[in-house]
Amino acid sequence: LVASSFPVADLFNPILSTNLLVSVRFILAGTILLGVMGRSVVPGPLSSLIYSVLGLLLGGFFSIMFTALHYTSPLTLAALFVTQPLFAYLISVAVKLEPMQLKRLATLSVAALAALVIVSRAELDRLLALDFGFGEWLFLFGCVLSAGYNNLSRYASDKGLIPANPLRTTCLSLLAGGILIGLPESVSGGLPAFVTEIGLNDLAALLYLTLFT
Repeated sequence: LVASSFPVADLFNPILSTNLLVSVRFILAGTILLGVMGRSVVPGPLSSLIYSVLGLLLGGFFSIMFTALHYTSPLTLAALFVTQPLFAYLISVAVKLEPMQLKRLATLSVAALAALVIVSRAELDRLLALDFGFGEWLFLFGCVLSAGYNNLSRYASDKGLIPANPLRTTCLSLLAGGILIGLPESVSGGLPAFVTEIGLNDLAALLYLTLFT
């Protein structure tokens, strides 16, 4: 399902605002999950802050993914996404969520290296020089944000700052992230143009990404 999100996201009209695409997607998905939960949830101030940061990390990743697709291919992004577990593990070790294990580190590093080999088209000179384009470097930063989401959600629940409830965390993070990432362009008047520019194919892709991936 995650792999399918890359070619589907590439179908969007490139003139559409990436932030508003993510915003609409998150708010729709969060509203659906709120219905699945079957009850209203009002988090406290600290929990609201944590869900907002989680939502911005997740929203930042997807906004970067949409933007990176303007510069590189879906296959390249799908390959680079394999680096995300390595980033997540390094962050978890840094914040002492997990102990350093050389065997695990080596395994994740091999997987990340394989992704870089694919992106460099197995050209040794490009690989050693890390000669990648803007889209590749941008998406790698997005993978770091995604890894940050994984670790912050785990850290916050372990410390009792938010309930250890995956459905609640996902729901409130999506709603908070959707509102925050779409707010600047909505306030500046970008929403009407977005509504007029979005087509049926864009809506179909957005619906698929919202419901499945």
